Amino acid sequence: MSAIMAIAAVVLTVVQLSGDGAEPTGDRSTTADNSGAVGDCSAVGQDNTITCVEEAPTPPSYADLEAVPSFPSDYVVFGDLDALPPPPEVREEELFSRCEEWEGWLEDVAAVRASPDFDITVAAGAEDLVIISDIRPVIVRKQPAPEHSSVVRCTYGGGLSPGYEVHLDLASASSSLVDLERDSSAAMPPATLSLADAGAFGVSAKVASAEGYVYEGYFQVFCSVNGIDEIFTYGSPQEPIAWLGGANLLPPELVYGWNHVTHAWARGLDPAFVE
Repeated sequence: MSAIMAIAAVVLTVVQLSGDGAEPTGDRSTTADNSGAVGDCSAVGQDNTITCVEEAPTPPSYADLEAVPSFPSDYVVFGDLDALPPPPEVREEELFSRCEEWEGWLEDVAAVRASPDFDITVAAGAEDLVIISDIRPVIVRKQPAPEHSSVVRCTYGGGLSPGYEVHLDLASASSSLVDLERDSSAAMPPATLSLADAGAFGVSAKVASAEGYVYEGYFQVFCSVNGIDEIFTYGSPQEPIAWLGGANLLPPELVYGWNHVTHAWARGLDPAFVE
């Protein structure tokens, strides 16, 4: 991530006195050597006051933005679920996070995401300024969805607890920024989200799309990092995100999970209680 570094100037003042206002005895000459400073910062003799400007080390930039699918990252498969080839078995330590191991299988059965929602984590150092000014969907394809579908889960646990949400409505082409702590919202743009101090925050993008359609697309996040305008994407034109429109984040009891003991699909499955 490119960044513009700020150079801080520290003013250094050195005062040399002979002590108690008495006349100096003997040779009390002193040399102040400030290597790396700008200007003449050396003094030879007595009762000298020198002022010079020393360049402080350039602080590193920690500005970073990362986007990941919101939890739960459920998928939709079409047709008879039991007629599909079984997903690959995973090791016991991977039972709560199978999506990566299932990636090839999900592609083979033409599964799409149940939701395109995603979380953005923004981090910054003490000298960084990160501003998110807009999030825009880019739809590559939209087509009617097959009638019969099932929602399957490959990740269990929890996700990001964001302080903010950006609501994107594809039908109205509008977006709004929601402050969850203050329970307030504003159109985005002109509303922006910024981080001007060391730390991190999370924002979730919530996407409303028409029921009964399969979408393919990606999302552009417009931001400024230390004064430089940038666009980073979630998904891409080459690898768009495919999802089923509508509200498909179902209650756990309606979502199918793969039972690694019986080797069958089961509704409401929680690996923690499978023996």
